[in-house]
Amino acid sequence: MALSLGGRSHKACATDVVMDRPVSEVETVLTHFFFTSPHRRVDQFNDSGDIGVGAYARGRRHDVMTAPRKDGRSCPGAATAPRVARGSGVDILAGFGLTLLLVEILLATIAAPAALRLSAGGLYIALALLLCGVGETLPRSLGWGNRVTLTRAALVITIAGMVAFPAFLGAHLYAFIGLAVAALALDGVDGWIARRTASVSAFGARFDMELDAFFILVLCAALAAVGKVGLFVLWIGLARYLFVLAQRVAPWLRAELFASLRRKAVCVWQVVTLVICLLPAVSPPVAALASACALVLLALSFGIDVAWLYRRRGSHAADQHA
Repeated sequence: MALSLGGRSHKACATDVVMDRPVSEVETVLTHFFFTSPHRRVDQFNDSGDIGVGAYARGRRHDVMTAPRKDGRSCPGAATAPRVARGSGVDILAGFGLTLLLVEILLATIAAPAALRLSAGGLYIALALLLCGVGETLPRSLGWGNRVTLTRAALVITIAGMVAFPAFLGAHLYAFIGLAVAALALDGVDGWIARRTASVSAFGARFDMELDAFFILVLCAALAAVGKVGLFVLWIGLARYLFVLAQRVAPWLRAELFASLRRKAVCVWQVVTLVICLLPAVSPPVAALASACALVLLALSFGIDVAWLYRRRGSHAADQHA
């Protein structure tokens, strides 16, 4: 579930331009932050979780294209400005429509706050801007696998919008849990559909795994918002983002990780534990204990990988200078 780009870099030409303008530092940092994950790596895994080491070297990346230079020639390896094909744009708009539909259903059935339109809609717009504005080039068509991921994103963003209203959330936990379980059930379906339709891509893998990371953070925030668990539970959702920030300080953390079923199991355990803890039948002490155990398990998993990367930091530095 938690997938990563790691510390990818490319050598641009001296006249590296993006649509006749230099690549801004803001775009570089935001793209690295939101499309980089610490606990699994996109050059190691595809949507199915299978090993795909060397996809960059073999030139199978769809989303890194050749940028034009001012003299009319191309600059191999330079990143182009993110482009939104008509098909992808329609899919993203459809996802926005689905998000608004879910919100309207909640308004009509359980009297959700009208401001939920703003919180959920604003979060979806932020997602769309990341995909279209500072993310890497979108595929010409998202494909059915990514459409399922986008459907899951609408569910996750809707429950994320609910977290902004703790009183409403506490009174309608089953509605929140129902949407969360639906999002969890769709996880894995997108990869299966992508394989069945021959549309597996690095973009789809990143999109899926970044959504998983955000989903976990939303579940943590919900537990804290309703007062069932202390704020310590947020460390579970923030761990991935803190690791990305640590990569800026310690570049050796960006090295490739070995394939591991442990990471998958730990990620699934986090989500299932958090959803169960939200059930009204689970008392706050039990929820706090279960969340603490999940946090310890996550810390151990991260610790194993950090220790492994630390022991190989010399080889990573040599690769960087090669």
